[in-house]
Amino acid sequence: GGGVGGRGERRGNNTNNGQDVGSLGGLFESASLSPSRISSIAAMGDRQLKKGLSNDGNVNDVKKYMHPNSPALGASQEVRNHPGASMHRTNNARPSSKSAFSGGSVVGGGGGGDDEKQFIMESPTERQAFKEFGRNFRQREAESLSAARDYALASITKDSPGMYLPPATHWRVYLELADLAKRSNEIDASRQYYRRACQIQPNASQCWLEYSKLEEESGNLKRCADILEEGLQHCSTNENLLVRALKFYERTGHLDHSRQLLARLKDSSIEKSWKTILEGAQMEARAGRYSIAREWLKYLTHHVPWYGPLYKIHSEFERDYGDPAEAFSIVEKGLKELPRYGPLYLVAFRLLEKEDLSRKAYDLPKTMDMVSRADNISRELLWRVHFEAAQSQERAAVLLMGEKPKLSLKKALYATRRSYSKAIMLSPPNLVWKIWLASGRTEVSCGNTNGARDLFLRAYDCVTEKGRSTVLLECARLEEFCGDLALSRSILCKARNEHGKSDWKVWLSSVNLECRCGLRERAIVFAQDALDIHRGTGRLWAALIQLRHEDGEMSQMKVLKLALKSV
Repeated sequence: GGGVGGRGERRGNNTNNGQDVGSLGGLFESASLSPSRISSIAAMGDRQLKKGLSNDGNVNDVKKYMHPNSPALGASQEVRNHPGASMHRTNNARPSSKSAFSGGSVVGGGGGGDDEKQFIMESPTERQAFKEFGRNFRQREAESLSAARDYALASITKDSPGMYLPPATHWRVYLELADLAKRSNEIDASRQYYRRACQIQPNASQCWLEYSKLEEESGNLKRCADILEEGLQHCSTNENLLVRALKFYERTGHLDHSRQLLARLKDSSIEKSWKTILEGAQMEARAGRYSIAREWLKYLTHHVPWYGPLYKIHSEFERDYGDPAEAFSIVEKGLKELPRYGPLYLVAFRLLEKEDLSRKAYDLPKTMDMVSRADNISRELLWRVHFEAAQSQERAAVLLMGEKPKLSLKKALYATRRSYSKAIMLSPPNLVWKIWLASGRTEVSCGNTNGARDLFLRAYDCVTEKGRSTVLLECARLEEFCGDLALSRSILCKARNEHGKSDWKVWLSSVNLECRCGLRERAIVFAQDALDIHRGTGRLWAALIQLRHEDGEMSQMKVLKLALKSV
């Protein structure tokens, strides 16, 4: 729950100046054993699991230690610079133990008292043992999910010499088992494994986070709320769990309960709560309470000046809901504090581009001045500066051509091409293909198809294996644009053969091409072949449903039912 980037030692030294924020919404490891032996051991482990789940008491075979964050430490801390310092201390300011959906305890073993102070500590030997287990687990997972599950269960069963893991690591094994069962669509088994992990290690926020995600994805919102509430009883100041709860209650429309959760932070130091407060400010902005969100963002930029993304969020808020001039002043304040933080320059480019274009200054004087100022950022990001400048200049050139149709397009795009050249020279080798691709799109937009083809071929020569399908799709679109459908289909055939198992987009492009050519039956064949490989891709199912329109509603409904079971 401390600060990010090793800066958690910073503490505020200013007072709250009597600020009353009650009006701000209350914010605040194996090879020697045969597979049959492993399976028999796993079966024993499964029986022990079911037996253990029938008992709500504490786990007796796991040694527990006191949590390093003793309550005596927190009791001596004073309220420092917190915006909730003046919050009215009433019973209404604290959320009840029940969630907004109501419900009781999810995991046995208690939700408070001395249990809250206990935490299973892992020695270096135990951590190394789990690391070795992880390697073996991944190898068996590559073979089959059932082999991985049997190995994991054998690792937590005492009658498995050479495989049994230390008890302090069992909760991590149960998390792996739960994730495995979840991916196998065995929701009940996954739920039991998560519950067991929470029983063993209630003070590990990861258990509660993953358990709540399972229930939310399964549509059990009340159950998810109960899990989050009980998790917060054990990990009351964990930022990840608090942020997860805030987002959950926001999605379900319980904003008041989100604000009650934030009210728990009023006695916490700012370095332990600023992330959660930031999420609360963004929540208020999304809820339309702009004045409240603005006050929180101002407070955070004053007390957490070392966190660059905060200035970016604040400036984007003012850009969308306030004054663009104020947004730029926040950017300048951030650049003064963090002059080498690249993303702030990108925000400044967009703000100044909008200002230049509003004055019909198509040479973008203010934007290019900011581009010159960005030369002091790290070289790893410097190429992005010129890449963004090229795209801004292209947009300005399009508007300029609209006002001066007789202007030479080659002359209008001169600055754009020069910026692309700078970006190519500064770009890392693994990213330069993206610039070749973007510059090729620019040439297509101005009708220079031969130049675009050359640039796409350059991109294909230097692209990484992961991005090769993207370049092939651009080449196929270019040839279709030029009217050479046979070459376009050949490129897509190459893309399907080489990348069809990993990238569903090559199949969708093939379907769309045949649709545009009026070959519906051929498009349906491509869609069905794609779904045999990428069964859970919604875009492919949507394309097939549309293609079945001419076959009638019953045919479409049949495909829709299959889609709902697969996605």
